[in-house]
Amino acid sequence: MLILLVIGLLALGVMIGGIAGGIITGDWWYTLVWTVAMGVLVLYLVFAGTTYFRRAAKGTDRPVSKLPRPAQLAIAVMLVVAAAGTTLIPSAAAVGRIGTNQNMLTGAYQQEAVDAIAKVVGTHELVDIDFYDSYVIAQAPTKPGADTSDDYQYRYGRAERLGPEQGAADTKTAEYDGRKVDFALIPKLIKDAERRTKTSTPTSLHVFVMQQLDRKAGQAPTINIQVDDAYHSNQVDYTAQGKFLNGVGDAFADN
Repeated sequence: MLILLVIGLLALGVMIGGIAGGIITGDWWYTLVWTVAMGVLVLYLVFAGTTYFRRAAKGTDRPVSKLPRPAQLAIAVMLVVAAAGTTLIPSAAAVGRIGTNQNMLTGAYQQEAVDAIAKVVGTHELVDIDFYDSYVIAQAPTKPGADTSDDYQYRYGRAERLGPEQGAADTKTAEYDGRKVDFALIPKLIKDAERRTKTSTPTSLHVFVMQQLDRKAGQAPTINIQVDDAYHSNQVDYTAQGKFLNGVGDAFADN
């Protein structure tokens, strides 16, 4: 019964951690985790309850442990907390951001996202990277020096490879060194783009960083901000270090 009790306490901890992780990150994986853990916990409770009443009826019931009750309670709490904490480890980055702006457009984690993707790729060489409110999608070489490129995603505080990018631009001429781009400027540049386009309440924001069509190998990319509202669509372009280049769209039609 002692082993079963430990399993039950661990299942309770994993369930608590899964529910907390799901609330914090929105990751579907946590829903699966706490659902499975809850199933294990229910099975334990049914088995433990049946065993207890059967033994009680026979008068053979005995304590699970000879430790004092306070010690048993302390160990139980530690097991639950340890299991919950372990469950949250995969999303430690997201958990550590509780109380901060985690929006990938207006928050402060753009550079962290790029570095996480670069770690998965094995290099900071990128072909294209797109920022949305809750995630980042990047196109980068399949591996350092490759002629092919793959798609990568940063979401829920971690980066992963999604799969091959088919029909991609020539990787060698399109790629650039992401370390030459100041991604931390994105929130500031979004505000500047909204000011230049007179868009106070945008209905859509999209930031993408890539080389221009007339690119040359090794050329620095541009930070491009698409700002739309209910009636207008505009794009504002900046250098890799945040200097305004030009604007295209309704707000610049007369320029």
